[in-house]
Amino acid sequence: MIRHLEGKILDTVPVPIVEVGGIGYRVFCAGEVNENEDVKLWIYHHIREDRQDLYGFLEKGQLLVFEQLLAVSGVGPKVALLILKNLSPEKINQAITEGDSSILSSVSGVGKKLAIKIIIELKSKMEKMGKIDFEKFEQSSEIFEGLKMLGYAQKEIYAIIKKIPNDLKTASEKITWAIKNIKAEGL
Repeated sequence: MIRHLEGKILDTVPVPIVEVGGIGYRVFCAGEVNENEDVKLWIYHHIREDRQDLYGFLEKGQLLVFEQLLAVSGVGPKVALLILKNLSPEKINQAITEGDSSILSSVSGVGKKLAIKIIIELKSKMEKMGKIDFEKFEQSSEIFEGLKMLGYAQKEIYAIIKKIPNDLKTASEKITWAIKNIKAEGL
């Protein structure tokens, strides 16, 4: 699975091509990228029986929201990407927590029914996990990836990342603290 690409944008029409080590990858991007621009993209590798597509995000928080949107039945990668091209993760979070379907349905291609379905399905997940602070998550992406590689579930990671003390400075200190506290809290 491809999870991250760092390279130069060769072309943007019709879909951006990111050159990495002499190989060009076609990546559907949530953010705007320009030709000859150096980029670092977080990747969602979508594999189907008849094709493989890469979806790229400039911020780790966007990738998290994209994956949450895909968990909603009826939302595929193209619709999820459309939502992220038009709304920030914070705005999507606001729509879900406030139950405001008009925010999501303002995106072309997202009808009122689908917007309501997204809110219902993701609101219940967010209630289980707690509100996600995308800014803190963005700063903690290294910790998230480290804990994920150690086999911890997303729910456990989300819960513990929110509790990491601000006085811990390095990723290593934060991961060590998180491991000790996941065990202590029985997450």
